[in-house]
Amino acid sequence: MRMTLFPVSDSTRLYDRPVKPAKRKQTQVLWRVITTWRGFPPELKRELAALASDDGLNVPVGELITALLSFGLKAYDNGLLTLEPVQKRTTFTLAQEDIK
Repeated sequence: MRMTLFPVSDSTRLYDRPVKPAKRKQTQVLWRVITTWRGFPPELKRELAALASDDGLNVPVGELITALLSFGLKAYDNGLLTLEPVQKRTTFTLAQEDIK
């Protein structure tokens, strides 16, 4: 059973209820979820996937990312997190380099 970081209500817990027998056979899922985040380094993506895995928190990785981003946004809004932009040199040109 997968867990969730966003329960519908605190009063109903699925793990407190008795397990009901399945009425029909479950078919094998022929697809897999691929989540991408632009600009995240590969090492950070691996660490987040490991944290969300069955051996970690056992939650969908998308819910983990949503919770972390929501927490960060609230911290920023409350002044607990400050972000300081730093200049980065980039060049955008359509001109060809020196051709001789």
